[in-house]
Amino acid sequence: PVIMGQGGCVTNPATYICKGVAFTMRFYAYVVLLGLDIAYEAVDRNYEISTLGPNQAIYGFAYSEATYTDLLSHFDWSEKSLKKINQNMRDQHQSMRQHLASNTMCFDHTFSRNSLVTQNELLSRIPIAARSSFCNG
Repeated sequence: PVIMGQGGCVTNPATYICKGVAFTMRFYAYVVLLGLDIAYEAVDRNYEISTLGPNQAIYGFAYSEATYTDLLSHFDWSEKSLKKINQNMRDQHQSMRQHLASNTMCFDHTFSRNSLVTQNELLSRIPIAARSSFCNG
């Protein structure tokens, strides 16, 4: 800005003073803003490190939900599996007992038959006169 006066054109010194003060104030404002921004970033970084960030919180929720769903299906599967194992053990035990009873009866029958055959064979080899003395005591 130029002021027209008697001596010609004279520059307004207040304009330069105002611009200088504005520049200085703007400089200090930017320095303060930079300091506050650095302080905010430091506090925010410490907060993010000490707590979960937004992404980590969402991922943590998704992982927790998936774990819960998996555990529910695992419990259901475990219950069905253990019931099936229990039923299989009972069936095998019952089958084994039946097989054992059948084998025992077969053994008893075979032993009795073999015992009778052996007794008859032995008695047939002993003369009749000798047999009567055994029976009469």
